[in-house]
Amino acid sequence: MSVARLLLNGRAAKAYGVASMMLVLWLGGFFDKQAKLVKIYPTQGVVETVYPKAYLIRLNDGRKARVTREIEVTKGTAVELKVSLYADNSEKAVLVGKVKKTGKP
Repeated sequence: MSVARLLLNGRAAKAYGVASMMLVLWLGGFFDKQAKLVKIYPTQGVVETVYPKAYLIRLNDGRKARVTREIEVTKGTAVELKVSLYADNSEKAVLVGKVKKTGKP
């Protein structure tokens, strides 16, 4: 029996098809178990480190968050973020923009 016949007989083809479908779904994130969104709240922070595709931001409460570079800012810039809090106590921060400076001296 040749390898081609072994791979393409009825039972083997079905097994390979199901296995490849499960692999594609797993790699695509279909089986990710993300908890329910509890709340979204705004916060501010300062850019601490600039990476090629992300920023490390020190939040006002002392925590740190890594966010993707959606806007161009430099190290030391004050920025606004939106933080999503989930039921499993995980959080995800998204960069909104720079903090607007007031005209006060």
